[in-house]
Amino acid sequence: MLHGDPACRVRFLHSAAGFGPVNIAAGEADLKTLGFGQMSEFLSVPAGFALTVLHSARMPELALYQRSLLYPAGSVLTAAIVNTQQGIGIRMIPEL
Repeated sequence: MLHGDPACRVRFLHSAAGFGPVNIAAGEADLKTLGFGQMSEFLSVPAGFALTVLHSARMPELALYQRSLLYPAGSVLTAAIVNTQQGIGIRMIPEL
């Protein structure tokens, strides 16, 4: 990635125990059927806030999580899908 690149590179890690495979939409980026324990390749997401939605891959009409998340310009992140008190969530982890 070039210095000053307006995109964010992000990969997703499904670490939410008890949840089946998920489909992920992050802005214009789509990822299908990420299973528990799997990690995606890096995706490019335009910098800024993007609506991020996790859907059940088995029941695509079921949204498990929906939030507007910040994807900082030029950053490289791992978005860990985790268990929360509310069920499922995403924690952004910067890559060093």
